[in-house]
Amino acid sequence: MRKWLDSYNGKKFFILKMDVRHFFETINRRILKKKLKEVIRDKRFYRLLCILIEHDKIALVAKNLTDAGVEINAEQTKRLVGCIAFDDIFGALEVLKEIGITGEMFGKLKIIIEQIRKGAPLGYFTSQWFGNFYLKALDHYIKEELHAEHYMRYMDDMVILGKSKKKLHKMHRAIEIYLNDKLDLEIKEDWQVFRFEYPMMKDGKPVLDEKGKQVTKGHMLDFMGFQFHHDRTTIRKSNIESARRKANHISKQDKISWYNASVMLSYMGLFKYTDTYNYYIDYIKPKINVKKLKKIVSKHSRKENEHDRLEKGDRNTAGQTGRNRQDIITINGVSA
Repeated sequence: MRKWLDSYNGKKFFILKMDVRHFFETINRRILKKKLKEVIRDKRFYRLLCILIEHDKIALVAKNLTDAGVEINAEQTKRLVGCIAFDDIFGALEVLKEIGITGEMFGKLKIIIEQIRKGAPLGYFTSQWFGNFYLKALDHYIKEELHAEHYMRYMDDMVILGKSKKKLHKMHRAIEIYLNDKLDLEIKEDWQVFRFEYPMMKDGKPVLDEKGKQVTKGHMLDFMGFQFHHDRTTIRKSNIESARRKANHISKQDKISWYNASVMLSYMGLFKYTDTYNYYIDYIKPKINVKKLKKIVSKHSRKENEHDRLEKGDRNTAGQTGRNRQDIITINGVSA
């Protein structure tokens, strides 16, 4: 981003900044599964992903059956889970009838199964992967069809740079239509197009305020925890204060945990790639020992790797049965 901003060499340019309204919560599951099916040939892997996507619906059905003490065998469990994951409502209801679900319980489960839910699951390792995959086609559309000069996206936060304000407004409208029609998503209302920050000049000299600071117009870019100005890059105030608090906390600890050490080291990356070295010297460096933090994280990583190696060895000796298990859902002790 810094390279792109500097590439305009002080010439006038504008920025379109926007993000998706409630992105993860509003992802259309059927569109996501359709897109996954187009690129994934491994049927078992595709089934696993669909189960993850419909995790809440499957878990709710499982809980109701377990609470009611319903007996269900492994084959029926597998079929029921698969039908829900693949939106096969008729097939799921047939399995319920087969295991003897009737009356009020059947009606309750029918409502759960028929309900169309939105949103990708949060908290899994797949969460960000689903999000990036869902917007992959949008990236190609913006670069290849709208011909954006510079475009960057982190999850649903998007920034487009361009010399024409009018063109950026047209891009916004086109992206809004694309998201609505193709992905069933909406742009958040606080999107904006603005001229990037530039210094005020008079008679070829910079205009200074009462404190001797250079007067600027336009707006800096706040993106991914960084604040990009025309002449420098700083850290967002909330992040820099968090780093200071973490350094103070570490300085008071007799024994530093690997978690605190790793968090502090990640903050160090912010200082390394921004113009905030003086702040680091004044408020962070006196409180921490970077070499010591690196040793703590390194030691923990070695322990984790050794633990993983031993676990892998145990799994290899467990036999083919253990390798083939899929502990996705359990109903009365039966997993599928």
